[in-house]
Amino acid sequence: LPNAACRDQSAPSRSRSTILSTTRARSRSGKPSSSQNNVTSFTLSDFGRTLQPAGTGAQAGSDHAWGNHQFIMGGSVLGNRIYGTYPTLALGGPDDTDGGSSPRGRWIPSTSVEQYAATLATWYGLSTSDLPAVFPLISRFSNSNLGFI
Repeated sequence: LPNAACRDQSAPSRSRSTILSTTRARSRSGKPSSSQNNVTSFTLSDFGRTLQPAGTGAQAGSDHAWGNHQFIMGGSVLGNRIYGTYPTLALGGPDDTDGGSSPRGRWIPSTSVEQYAATLATWYGLSTSDLPAVFPLISRFSNSNLGFI
């Protein structure tokens, strides 16, 4: 939950701490859980920021951009892999989509949030024939299942 949505401003930190400590304890116990292959935790966001700030002084800040790192945990997850291609983080570099004389570092991800979400939704039981109804842009990508689960 965003901090602004909580009356108790320490609640999000406590929630994250509880999730992390529970996940650590479960994995360190060495005892497989009967439900470990039926539970998956994940992050999901396509929000990013430009590398180069806009403005100057107190008005400086980074603009909206695309892309983010996502994390997936669970017994069915095919771990220890990176999906997608990490961009070259150079202003005006080969992956910077901001052209012109003052590029700001805006990269389009190699893997879409739709592909990521469609992979999870299929694991949750959504049929592949229903993917276009749930993810209208999925047809723009060559692969709707990234194979991480």
